[in-house]
Amino acid sequence: MLFWFIFILIVFFCLGEFNLNGRWNRPLMQGLGIFIITIVSALRFDVGFDYPSYYKTIVLDNFDFDFEILSGYVFSIGRNIGYPPLSFIIITVLISSFVFSTLCKYSTNIFVATMVYVCFFYLNSLNTIRQSLAISITFWGVRYIFQKSFFRYFLVCIFASLFHSSALLACVIYPFYRFISTRYIPVILILIAIGYKTILETFLTIGYYDRVSNGLLIISEENMTEGGGMYVRIAMLLVIVCLYLLTWLKKVEVDRNLLSLCSIGCIFPFLIGTHMGMRIAEYFLIYLCLVIPQVLCAYKSYFRALCVIIFICYFLLLITTGRNQKRAPFLPYQTIFNIDNIKDPVFRQP
Repeated sequence: MLFWFIFILIVFFCLGEFNLNGRWNRPLMQGLGIFIITIVSALRFDVGFDYPSYYKTIVLDNFDFDFEILSGYVFSIGRNIGYPPLSFIIITVLISSFVFSTLCKYSTNIFVATMVYVCFFYLNSLNTIRQSLAISITFWGVRYIFQKSFFRYFLVCIFASLFHSSALLACVIYPFYRFISTRYIPVILILIAIGYKTILETFLTIGYYDRVSNGLLIISEENMTEGGGMYVRIAMLLVIVCLYLLTWLKKVEVDRNLLSLCSIGCIFPFLIGTHMGMRIAEYFLIYLCLVIPQVLCAYKSYFRALCVIIFICYFLLLITTGRNQKRAPFLPYQTIFNIDNIKDPVFRQP
C-alpha cells in the first residue's frame, strides 16, 4: 500500500501546476511523471488479475486468441527470446505511447488529464492488459473522429481488434459522436437498458459468438458485484453527474458529444455487472480524460487541485478494497527483478 501511495504522490508532484519562482521545468517534470507511470507498469511482476494467466500462456506457448493475431505475435516475442516479461513491457510501452500522445495533443490540461487516466484507468490497464491496449488504440483514433474520417477510424478499430476483439465495439462511437444529438442520449440509454439482453439472447439463438454472449448473460444475472462492487459503478455515475452540474453552473464550453459518450458508457456496469460492464464501458469512459480537463479549466486552480485530490483518494480506495479479495491484484507490488525462475515463477495469486 505504501508503494502506491508514494507512486501517486510522485506523479502528482511531477505533473502538478507548480511554479517555484520560475525554477520549475514543467515539460521535463511532466515527461518524468509519464516515464514513472510507464516504468511502474512495464517492470511489474504478478500485479494485475490477468498477469499470471498471460505469463503462463507465454511460457507454455498456448496462444488461443482467435483472430487476435497481434496479441499472439507480441506474446510470441517473449516466448521466442525466453523472457516472458518482455511481452508485458512491449504492451505497456504501446499503451503509454497511444494514451499520452493523445492527451498531449488534445487535452486542455495535461496535469488533470493524466491524473484522470491514472486514477480511473491505470489500475485496470494492469488487469486487462490486451484489452487496455485495444482501448488505448481506439482512444488514439479520436483524431479521425474529429477529422470526420470514418474510414480511418474504422481501420483503427480493426487494428485494435487484432489485439482484442472487443475493440470492434468502438466502431459505434463514431456515429454516436458525429450524428446523434445530445438531447437523444436519455432515449439511447433507455433503449440500451431494455434491449441488451434481447440482443444477447438473439446471438445465442442464431449461434453467433456463442461463448461471449452466453457469458454476458451469466454475468449479468449472477455476478453483478464482481470486479470492484459498487465503488466503480457509483464513482463513474457521480463523475458524470458532477460534470453536467459543473458545466451548467458556469456555462462551460465543453465537447458535449464526448460527454454524451461517457454518459452512455456509465450505464453498462449497472446492466451487466462491474467486471464485464466496465470492460465495455471503458471504450466510452476513456474520453473522460479529455472532458474533465475541459470542465475543470473553467474553474480556479485550487478547485482543480481539490478535484485531483479526490481522484487520488478514489485511486487509493481501489487499492485498499483489493486487499480484502482472495486475489489482491495490486498488493504487494513486485518487479520482474524478483523472479527467481523465469520459466516457472512462483505466483502469489491463486
